[in-house]
Amino acid sequence: MMAVYSSNTDTEGQIKQETDDFMKVDGGSIGDTDFSSPTRGFFLEIVLNMVVFVICLMVCLQIMAAAMLTSEKSGVISRLGLESQSIVECWKSGYGLQELADEFKGTVVSGQLHLYFDRQNNQVDRAEDAWYMISFVPSGWVGNFESGELKLMHHDDVLIHWQVGRHQLLGKGA
Repeated sequence: MMAVYSSNTDTEGQIKQETDDFMKVDGGSIGDTDFSSPTRGFFLEIVLNMVVFVICLMVCLQIMAAAMLTSEKSGVISRLGLESQSIVECWKSGYGLQELADEFKGTVVSGQLHLYFDRQNNQVDRAEDAWYMISFVPSGWVGNFESGELKLMHHDDVLIHWQVGRHQLLGKGA
């Protein structure tokens, strides 16, 4: 069965009534603050989604910051490891402790060579300013062989510890 409208005014009146009914929500208009409306649930869902997003964002930023710091520390340790290896190779080629100190701008303290570095791998003069320290200690001669000990330290933590040695022909001047 097909409905036939007699005039356009009936159709316009019906559309106006449907529009008015649509604009009413629980007895009030959409602009009214009515906390029992279904839009409140939708609003709370959006707010909750935003809170969860912000929490996830904070966690991700902390993870990325920790990864960046670990990467920077790894780079510094790698560069200081190369510096340590250079010290050992110079010592093996016959340098004495004072010659090593002169070559690498270190200080000799109680028979030990100390080099101090800050966080950015810049060499500093004082232990109080240091973040990292390279310490080289010649242990002495045993027969024709001299041993030494090299440590790369972060405050009191030993990061790298090497036992090194050199033969008399290369070390003490044959």
